[in-house]
Amino acid sequence: MNELLILGGIILIGFVGRIVFKYTKVPESLFMILIGLAIGPLFHVVDSTVFEDYTALVATITLILVLLDSGITLNIFDAKECLGRALIFTLLVLVFSTVLIGAFFMYIMGWNPLYSLLMGVVSSGSTTIVLAFLLPRLKVPMVIRNILFLESVINDITLITAAVVLLQLIDIGTLQFQELLVALFTPFAIAVVTGAIFAVLWVNILWKFYKGEELAYVFTVGMLFTLHSLVELVGGNGAIAVLVLTLSLGNLQRLLGLFIERRGSLGPLTVDTRFVLHLQERFGEIVKRIKETQIAFTFLIQNFFFVYLGIIFDVKKVDYVLIGMCVVILALMFISRYLSARVLSVFQPEVKPYTTIMASMVARGFTATFVALLPATKGIDVPLFKEIVLAMVLFSTIVTIFGSIIYERKPRTDKNDQEA
Repeated sequence: MNELLILGGIILIGFVGRIVFKYTKVPESLFMILIGLAIGPLFHVVDSTVFEDYTALVATITLILVLLDSGITLNIFDAKECLGRALIFTLLVLVFSTVLIGAFFMYIMGWNPLYSLLMGVVSSGSTTIVLAFLLPRLKVPMVIRNILFLESVINDITLITAAVVLLQLIDIGTLQFQELLVALFTPFAIAVVTGAIFAVLWVNILWKFYKGEELAYVFTVGMLFTLHSLVELVGGNGAIAVLVLTLSLGNLQRLLGLFIERRGSLGPLTVDTRFVLHLQERFGEIVKRIKETQIAFTFLIQNFFFVYLGIIFDVKKVDYVLIGMCVVILALMFISRYLSARVLSVFQPEVKPYTTIMASMVARGFTATFVALLPATKGIDVPLFKEIVLAMVLFSTIVTIFGSIIYERKPRTDKNDQEA
């Protein structure tokens, strides 16, 4: 009974928070985190330790549903122009964060150089879950949203790769170039190929065997769960594979429309244009139904994720030293992202008015938590490493939320802001 009451309360508070957001621009995610802290580590309404074992599962489910929501709404024909910028921005953030935060831990905290660089790597980038929740609410041009979203996906690869390299150096003291290439390209290649295969499979199954649209969402989620698990099982990046499938799903109509437009220039083809038009119309309706259902599921799972984040946070490990280190890391994360955005604006002037909001998107998430547990799996003891990273996940999420609130409250003077 208590569990149902808590779940009902979470949903109702999230609904009230959504209404409050319309008038105050304060996202309901902030309320959800505070509720999680209250019912978990502060007043012990629920046992936080019970939830800790399910962190990976909750984060993975949330990530898959967020990627489904983002993938079916992201126009790849518009986003392809942002991919290069997002990659440059991601690499710049990785370099600046690793150098600045690594230097702090090396020279101020007296850490081992490689441990210090590892902390800098983990502090780079941003998390897809939080950004996908906040970006649609920000009055910024679509190009900025696409850059930030793509960065949050790309940095999962760069973060894990850089962390694996550093852990290899810590563990055996040497780095083999061949192993580096394998660590960098193999997970990405497996994810893209498998995601594309599943996309073709998904379209064919729906076309040949599925006659209605009412359960399209459930069927698609089942496909995504299966895809993510299989890709991770064979050593690929499950999130990238899911994104490939959802992008294919969301852009199928546009791809079919492009095929029809260029049919004459593609040489002699036997495909009936009427069949392609029928296919386009059919899947347009299916995607529409998925989007309609996704709205409710996204609301529920994202709010639950923020409550969960508050519940599993261990306040007993918070002391002045930990808080001080987190404050410095957050400041250096902001500086790293700001410098990266400024460098990017030299080549892309349209980015310049939005460098501050790009810098404030410092939220860390599941990937950082995952990397925080890697040293222990290799028998490497980095003092306070896990505790600092877990604290950063919570604190950086709150800072990112407040950053979006402050930005939304600023008066709009830039023309692009008005048009966003």
